[in-house]
Amino acid sequence: MVAWVLLVLLAATVTSDILNTVSGNPGTEIAYDDGVADGSTSWSGCPTTCMFAVHFTPGASGVLKTVRYYIYSNPAAVKIHIMDENKADLVTPFTSTSSGVGWFDVDVSSLGVSITSGVGFYLALEWISIPYPSLGVDSSSPDSRSYGVVNGVWTLYKIYVYPVGNILVDFMIRAVIDHSTTFGSAIRISTNTGKSEYASVAASGSYAYVAWDDNTPVTGSGGKYEIWMRVSSNNGASFGSAMRLTTNTYDSNFPSVAASGSYVYVAWHDYTPVTGSGTQPEIWMRASSNNGGSFGSPIRISTNTGISLCPSVAASANNVYVAWEDSTIGSLEIWMRVSSNNGASFGSAIRLTTNTGMSVYPSVAAVGSYVYVGWQDDTSVTGSGTRPEIWLRVGS
Repeated sequence: MVAWVLLVLLAATVTSDILNTVSGNPGTEIAYDDGVADGSTSWSGCPTTCMFAVHFTPGASGVLKTVRYYIYSNPAAVKIHIMDENKADLVTPFTSTSSGVGWFDVDVSSLGVSITSGVGFYLALEWISIPYPSLGVDSSSPDSRSYGVVNGVWTLYKIYVYPVGNILVDFMIRAVIDHSTTFGSAIRISTNTGKSEYASVAASGSYAYVAWDDNTPVTGSGGKYEIWMRVSSNNGASFGSAMRLTTNTYDSNFPSVAASGSYVYVAWHDYTPVTGSGTQPEIWMRASSNNGGSFGSPIRISTNTGISLCPSVAASANNVYVAWEDSTIGSLEIWMRVSSNNGASFGSAIRLTTNTGMSVYPSVAAVGSYVYVGWQDDTSVTGSGTRPEIWLRVGS
């Protein structure tokens, strides 16, 4: 297997996150090349799977609208991969055939791939046709984002240029992000005879997850609230049947859902008596590694003698964060536990607030290595009188 390159060194300026128009609709185009092909590269004698990939870091959230790539010569079919930060396919790879040389646009808006500000993703072109096409490259100011991939091995791509030696290049592959938002008609998620309350929703790739608590009588619940979920694999166009996630004889309430890649996590507070809790509610969680197809056993998150309520869960890559309010030390405070292995195990509880008032209703978000926890607090501060205020802590 050999990657071959034709290169002519030119001076140019790299443009990043430039505003562009594709197919008549505006979007933000993320470009690490300067738009001028200094040469080209291709594969020769690829053993199994050979790809050229670019790592993107978006500056704003939206939906992936267009994949753009520059064919220098030999236009032919390639397979396009859209991958998350962990290099896992977000959608099934698909074939694209360019109509000629130069820039070629592929509309992917119907796939509904969500892009989050600051969260990286990859676009990769897999060579599948012989003779292989040639991809344009830019050598002016490489960004160390272009990778050659051979049988799953990723390597920053370098070429040899006489008499300079090995140099990095930027592949001419771009992403266009649509930041506009439109909403379809309301979708009825629950169809039960009991009360369906406290919905929580999360999304990852084309999957959407909706959980809620419901007191419709079912076997073993005795009319108590249980946690239910429905999953969509096509960006909310349709949903599977409702799944019962709790089977307790006491109330299970206030679900919170998070998703990262193929993993989805559901936390809730539960009044079912367990060792050490007496009759006070505790925080529990279940995790799925297959987009909600099945869930592992419930994991007890809080083990306190006080009241543990109102969980909020967030996930980023392998990290899972669960926060809740807790009265164990007297007044309600915000606590958190963190997992670095997709919820297989959690570290010790971390106390996040030390206020004289009540700290309640935590909300957690995570991006990359950063985690953010907000809450409502009625501790008296200047200008608030006795009214509650909103506070936030940031961890990394």
